[in-house]
Amino acid sequence: MDAITWKSKDEAHQLAAWVEDGLFGPEWHATLDGHDQGSALSPNRNIPPAARAAGIVASIGRVALTKERYDALQAEVKRLAAEWAATPAGLRSQRDSLEMGVRGALEDARLAREQAFEDDCAHGLPGYDTSAVLAARSALAEFDAAHPEIVKELKADEAAAVERNKWM
Repeated sequence: MDAITWKSKDEAHQLAAWVEDGLFGPEWHATLDGHDQGSALSPNRNIPPAARAAGIVASIGRVALTKERYDALQAEVKRLAAEWAATPAGLRSQRDSLEMGVRGALEDARLAREQAFEDDCAHGLPGYDTSAVLAARSALAEFDAAHPEIVKELKADEAAAVERNKWM
């Protein structure tokens, strides 16, 4: 993305802000008269009331952003996120999140069974086929069906790890 540039109110300073893909996701950057004012994974949204009244909604270092500038940079963040989500690493991350959803739902079901056992199991124990578990498993199955190449990569990685760690 090209930087958004503008002059300060008194026309004495040149400011710039842009977003670029970083190691941990989109990074927000800003300069004042060509000097770096900082970078962050997200801009500061804790703006004093007086600055907020003047139309400032966020800042990167000492560079204040109006709503229009913030929205333009946020649109670039969304574009970068969507671009990354379509990469193999992004797809694997999505699958990892879905897999963690299944694990979380199973853990919730396990805790419900444990609580029912401690309370009184005369009415029977709840099963592991709760709606949350079924929904999480369904979402993972749908993802796997839509992205068989990711499943194939994961199986290949697992097979390679088994080969590396075999006892000889």
